Amino acid sequence: SARRNHAALLSAMNRLDEALAGFDALLREDPRDVDALTTRATAWEYKGKWKESLQDLEQALRLVPKPGPAKLHYQHGRALHQLGRIPAALEALELALELRPDFGKVFVERTLIWLSLRKPTRALADAEQGVKLLPKDGAAWAHLGHVRAMQGNWSEAARAYEQGLELNPKM
Repeated sequence: SARRNHAALLSAMNRLDEALAGFDALLREDPRDVDALTTRATAWEYKGKWKESLQDLEQALRLVPKPGPAKLHYQHGRALHQLGRIPAALEALELALELRPDFGKVFVERTLIWLSLRKPTRALADAEQGVKLLPKDGAAWAHLGHVRAMQGNWSEAARAYEQGLELNPKM
């Protein structure tokens, strides 16, 4: 709808409070509007309000036909990860990959989890797959750099970081 698009545009413009008010209005009219829930979850994420984001994503998951879209499970896994719910995050991300095996962002997100768990072999496998699927994503390269640094492979870490910075100098 035009109102949903307007709220999404406000969110993209970082006018988050206005965007959230727009999504709230949409959801008062139709609490089952999955698009409004998932887009509002993204606005909450931009504000660093992961608990609120997770609530919207879990409501959306209850409303969509099972198993649901891969992107929704990715968002859910990300929110769970940010809230420290690691086993549930890994489960959500795994489901996203089952639904869409070439979903590069899932590998990038999972790399961070494996790093935090000090599992460099798994982190490396996911980081390399993330870079393979998203060769122009600076964050994917930076995460590969983190893994290489954790392994003590400083020259490979530097190359990955340089590639990431070349793609995204503001990183």
